[in-house]
Amino acid sequence: MKKTKVCSAFKWTIMTVVLCLFNNIQAQGEQPTITSFSINSNIQSPNSASLGTYGAIPVSLYSGTAEVSIPIYQINEGNIPLDINLQHDASGVRVNSVPGWVGQNWSLQAGGLIQRSVKGRSADEFDVTRGNNNYNNLFPHFNYWDDYGNDCNNDYCSTILWPWWNQGYKYNMPILQRSNWSSAQNLYSIYLDSRKTYNPPGWFDGDYEWRNASSNALDLKKYQPDLEPDIFSFNFMGHTGKFFLGQDGQWKVASSSNLKVICDFSSDVVSPVSTPEYNYNSPPYSTPHVFTEKYREFPRVINKITMIDDNGNQFVFGYNEATELTFPDFFNQQYSPIISSAWYLKYVKNKFGSIIYEFEYEKGPYIGHFYLSYNKFSILNTGFYDSTLRYDFKAPGQLILPIYLKKIKTKAGLSIEMNSSISNSMKFKENDNAAFTLGTLNNNIYPSTNYNRQTYINDTFLGPYYFYRKLLDFTTLNPEWNAANDYFSLLKWKKLDNIAIKDANANNLLTADFNYINQPDRRLFLTGLSINTEQKYIFEYDRDNLLPNFLSSAVDHLGYFDGTPFTIPLTETNWSGYYNQRLTNPEAVKYGSLKKITYPTKGFTEFVYEPHSYSKEIDKNGVLINSVSEGIIGGLRIKKIINNDGFGNNYVKEYQYTTGINSNISSGNLLFKPLYYVSNINTASILSVPKTAYIYDINQLIPMVNLFGNTIEYETIIEKESYFNSSTSINNSGYNIYKYSNYSQFPDLAPLNTTVPDYNFKFPRTDKSFERGKLLEKMVYDNLGNLKQKSSFKYESNLDLKANAINIVIVDASYESYGSYNFDSRNERAMGAYQIYYSDKYLTEKTVSMYTAAGEITKLNKYTYKNYPLSLGTIANNGDLFKNTEYEQTVDGGIMKTYKYPFDFSSSIYNNMYNSRIISPVNGKTEFVIGDSNSPTSRTAISEEQTNFTEIVNNIGGVTQVPQAVLFKKGSSSAFQETLKVLNYDNEGNVLEFKSKEGKSVCLIWGYNKTKMIAKIENVSYNDVLPFVSNLQNLSNTGTQSNLIIALNNLRASLLSSMVTTYTYIPLFGVTTITDPRGDIITYTYDSFGRLKFVKDAQGNLLSENQYHYKNQ
Repeated sequence: MKKTKVCSAFKWTIMTVVLCLFNNIQAQGEQPTITSFSINSNIQSPNSASLGTYGAIPVSLYSGTAEVSIPIYQINEGNIPLDINLQHDASGVRVNSVPGWVGQNWSLQAGGLIQRSVKGRSADEFDVTRGNNNYNNLFPHFNYWDDYGNDCNNDYCSTILWPWWNQGYKYNMPILQRSNWSSAQNLYSIYLDSRKTYNPPGWFDGDYEWRNASSNALDLKKYQPDLEPDIFSFNFMGHTGKFFLGQDGQWKVASSSNLKVICDFSSDVVSPVSTPEYNYNSPPYSTPHVFTEKYREFPRVINKITMIDDNGNQFVFGYNEATELTFPDFFNQQYSPIISSAWYLKYVKNKFGSIIYEFEYEKGPYIGHFYLSYNKFSILNTGFYDSTLRYDFKAPGQLILPIYLKKIKTKAGLSIEMNSSISNSMKFKENDNAAFTLGTLNNNIYPSTNYNRQTYINDTFLGPYYFYRKLLDFTTLNPEWNAANDYFSLLKWKKLDNIAIKDANANNLLTADFNYINQPDRRLFLTGLSINTEQKYIFEYDRDNLLPNFLSSAVDHLGYFDGTPFTIPLTETNWSGYYNQRLTNPEAVKYGSLKKITYPTKGFTEFVYEPHSYSKEIDKNGVLINSVSEGIIGGLRIKKIINNDGFGNNYVKEYQYTTGINSNISSGNLLFKPLYYVSNINTASILSVPKTAYIYDINQLIPMVNLFGNTIEYETIIEKESYFNSSTSINNSGYNIYKYSNYSQFPDLAPLNTTVPDYNFKFPRTDKSFERGKLLEKMVYDNLGNLKQKSSFKYESNLDLKANAINIVIVDASYESYGSYNFDSRNERAMGAYQIYYSDKYLTEKTVSMYTAAGEITKLNKYTYKNYPLSLGTIANNGDLFKNTEYEQTVDGGIMKTYKYPFDFSSSIYNNMYNSRIISPVNGKTEFVIGDSNSPTSRTAISEEQTNFTEIVNNIGGVTQVPQAVLFKKGSSSAFQETLKVLNYDNEGNVLEFKSKEGKSVCLIWGYNKTKMIAKIENVSYNDVLPFVSNLQNLSNTGTQSNLIIALNNLRASLLSSMVTTYTYIPLFGVTTITDPRGDIITYTYDSFGRLKFVKDAQGNLLSENQYHYKNQ
């Protein structure tokens, strides 16, 4: 008998057959697997998962961030793992960061989502079409009415509410396909196009320009095309990256995973919500307006996005219930379009069309997000005019209709239920900051003292418009609304209370309860997590009670708490000094940070942080320069992690961010230095009158759009390890030095061309962050400082994989006169051309040198890759990358393995595989080579393996390609030998019958909704087994285990000449019984947490036992 005192997984392996397709590009340098059959039963291993082991906190050294994750559970159905865990952002608490539903800086990972970053002018990639002045062509149920009651469906109207005229990126992509797309000439051509005339009489367009009805002499149609693709970021089921629509109309994917994006602008878009429209029976602003219901339809938004991996699995995001909507302007919603801002994972389907996981969501109450705003723009001109445009101190924001995960259902019948409630924690409030009461509320909502909040919100043109309507139908008034309530009291955030995992019969298998600080004057902080009420995690934070309200101006440059509110300099003489008001406070920046985790074991982890430091910084033009003096900036990096096992033993890791072990110079590069004030810049293009401008903003002038990666990076990091306990002094274990690729090697690129050169600092640069943060070198030293091992890494990228974009912004908002009219010209459009890469940065060479007393031992590995389709071919490559060869150096040569994929063959079945995104290697050849790995002087064949395919009818009536036979040959033999052949599949892709190399027939029966093997029968054909299959499957799906075991025993008794092995399960936990051909039963027993307690043989003898020692157990 064996006793185990640790919470380690108990593994049980049994030989059966299941189809297993590998993920092609896995960890860099990892060897692909030829598509074939693996001897892996898909029987769940008995789960004694280490819920509560201490320590093992990884660190992203390049950014200095501790990666804290708390596992809750993992499910694996259809060879598609689903991890449910908590992840913590350990970079510090930003003052204006509202906690999510699991607390400040925590997030629940359970499925995934796609988020959109809007670029360019339009609200979506495909704005509506204008259509011959007939707006009903655009919005079939919508009548336009101006504020004087005029019907805007005719050609005259004083106000148009929706002035979108084919501005969307979708309609303007061809402009970026011109050969001279980035030339100054082309940019000026676009500039002139944006000033084309349009001649409706008396027109007031969306840019607030008066059209002279009598002369039309100054009749500029302010058409501004969107020439930037929105960026969609994704994080789901182990896949991360971004995608966007290229100028060729194809979705481009930047990810270490091979993924295809499907989003059809005809079928995958919807009108987001339907809302009432207003009509008025009296002139405006004299009496409260009379409200009549007129149905209005909004411009369409993206409602569904599908991503397909290289195993043919589909991940479907969105649909109405799983698409988050955002109203970009909280205080001016009537003019503000609705956009779809996030899409949550709705379905995971395997290549056979079966739904493996289904996610159910619910729409929560409205939430909002606000920020402080103040800027000033002064223009001086010697020949024409001087003007100043100032925006008052305000707190604009967004209205968001959030999505919350409600339930996950699995193919095997499990359900994971998420139960949530309204949080009572801190909210935005009117008295958070003077920006609300003195700026936003007075100017945007209360135009005069004659209007109270209730009355004026009924005005079409100002104020929260949808906010006070019932959540679902958008037509009925919200019963919560009354004149006494302020807007912010109706914003409600939710918190996750518990997760309950149940089997197909609704029996509770596991419950996770969440505990919080949940009170009106505090942020929502997660303080505890309990698994089945007994396994408890405890979370402690650093001075979280001292954090201010959300809209506090006591923030440093990056929004972290600095303890001292800034003041707004109102004159130009004080603008340049504003920077020093936002310096980082090294103590206040730690407030709210996670300082300790206590685990269900007696162990705990303590975190020690410090602010980021840097010795180099990026100037406003994107050039890395030496800082005048070493600086610190907001956000936290990890300084020390102390792991205590609960018995007094401490394992410590310390991190030093300097250029060397004995250096005190920071290795940090500040990649985003805020800029608040610029002076004496010419904002005019070559076609307009020179204008000298002074610009000031309390927020950064350089947009964060210029930063796709980190705000700070570290070129060199030193990791020190030590150990101590109460009876010993510190025992140093040595240290490691890491070096990473960085901005000095791969800087972002300046705009290719601009129309206003002085404005270059405002334009996006061509981002190269995908080439940074790669480990270049790791050196391992012992405690005496002797070098013991050195690992070096080389990478390449495909710089042909890029798309074009042009950023267009208004840079001149001055007032001009024409005749008797004064109007806001907004004539100047500044344009900057840049590119967007979507290449991987892939490992091509790894060298490991070991230093011993006998000398140096070196191991060399090399890798080559191929894009398909070719980067510059006639078919666009949208980001796929495949490993071509692997080489490992030996004493007298090297071993080379070459892979072939379905696209390397011309037969129809391989074409169908590629079109179905089943793109794993189907052939692998191993050779001994002499000479350079790229062009060997000789090759000797060692072996070759290949998988042949056939097609079966799948679960939804289509066809799927599956392995039919595995072939192998050794040396230079010309003939393949068949090692395995499948005779029969079901429509879920489960192998029903196969023959081994020896010709022995093996049949398999799949139960629990065809997700787990319940019987393996040798020396029999599937036709002999078929009469038993339906009953066994029904019993495994809905019956009791005892009845299933009786039926399995009957199967064994009916096939006495065959060898029958049977299995039963608790779906979430694992296998419960294995009965061998002799009828002997091995039994697996679990505790209430799903942990394996013991294993007994047929005679009841204890074979193994696991003991778990947790606090309070």
